[in-house]
Amino acid sequence: MLRIVGELKPQYVVFENVPPLLKYRHRVDNDLRGLGYGAIWQTMAAEDVGAPHRRLRVWVLAVRGLAQWELLPRPSAQGDLFAPWVDSEAVDGLWPTATVNGNRNRAGLTAKSGDGLATALKQYGSGTPNPAWVELLMGYPVGWTNPDDDASGAHAWPSGRGEQQHEHEPPRLVPPKSVRNRGARLKALGNAVVPQCAEAAILRALAAVGP
Repeated sequence: MLRIVGELKPQYVVFENVPPLLKYRHRVDNDLRGLGYGAIWQTMAAEDVGAPHRRLRVWVLAVRGLAQWELLPRPSAQGDLFAPWVDSEAVDGLWPTATVNGNRNRAGLTAKSGDGLATALKQYGSGTPNPAWVELLMGYPVGWTNPDDDASGAHAWPSGRGEQQHEHEPPRLVPPKSVRNRGARLKALGNAVVPQCAEAAILRALAAVGP
């Protein structure tokens, strides 16, 4: 990535990763400094923008010519910046975040699946996780991962764990083999970032950089 940044020299570079990336912050900052970039770092979770699950990630905005290297504190979901995404009613129960790791997301049938999303959903009925419902959980409109759907509807967060479903939500579970490309769609969602979180992180970093 650094090689590409050095060759193209874009004004802005955005990248995200899991929280252990923070262990390498000074090394990354030094590499970016050598290419003429400053960087704004922050941790932000999906729940910080209203999602009923955590998905904590590190977000970095590097700016060419910026003489600033800063780690912002994790935000509060109550700030004005997050008003477009945060539900007016606080979500008490958080779902496990969708993952790409076998039983932890797609089957949830064994003791080894721990508190994976599929295991949590099985407390509310029989079946397998519905990709349409997981799309809402991850911040996308219903049908976003379905190649046969135009996904033109608006997104709205699903209810939290332990709460009654909202009227706009599709079923959380579907019968096995009833949804085309179900496994591939769940894998894509488990590997995705929450777009509302990405937008909020970029806007917050830009605000820290100033005019």
